[in-house]
Amino acid sequence: MVLLDVTGMKCAGCSGAVQRVLDAQPDLASASVNLLTNSAAVWVDRQGAESTDAIAQKMAQIITDKGFPAT
Repeated sequence: MVLLDVTGMKCAGCSGAVQRVLDAQPDLASASVNLLTNSAAVWVDRQGAESTDAIAQKMAQIITDKGFPAT
C-alpha cells in the first residue's frame, strides 16, 4: 500500500473524482480516497512489471493532472 497526499479536495464531489480516476487505473488492485485526511491509499497490482514506486509516482501525476496536486 502506498499513501499519497492529495491537496485541493474540498467536498465529496472532489474526492469522488479522484476515486473514479484511480478506479480506472489497471495497475491498481484497489484505491481508497479520504477527504478528511486529504489522502489516497493505493494498493498496487503486483502482476505488472513496474515497481511500486514507479506506479505510485504515475498515480500521483494522474491525480495532479485531474486538478488535485498529489505527492
